[in-house]
Amino acid sequence: MLIVAYVLFISNFLFGLLVRVGMVPAARFRIVHRLLYALVLLSLAAAAAVSIAAGRGIPWPLVLVGVLLLGMPFFPGRKTAHAIYAVLCLAMYTAVVYATIEHSK
Repeated sequence: MLIVAYVLFISNFLFGLLVRVGMVPAARFRIVHRLLYALVLLSLAAAAAVSIAAGRGIPWPLVLVGVLLLGMPFFPGRKTAHAIYAVLCLAMYTAVVYATIEHSK
């Protein structure tokens, strides 16, 4: 489930990047961006629930990523801070996914 959540995040990140560089019109993209954001949060919560149900305890790194992602709406989409914050979230999320995969080997 974590990989599904991560792929959704990457998709949303790339869509945002396309809007930022002007390849996709922002007006048409806004609703897709918000729906993907909601799916990212829901799938992240599901990944955490799977971890807890499997008896691995609370996945604190996933909780941290979730908290970071919940901060995204505080940075308006047209501002540079939104893009910078998205890159920060990408870096943290990637590190958590990598560490989780490596730990499970």
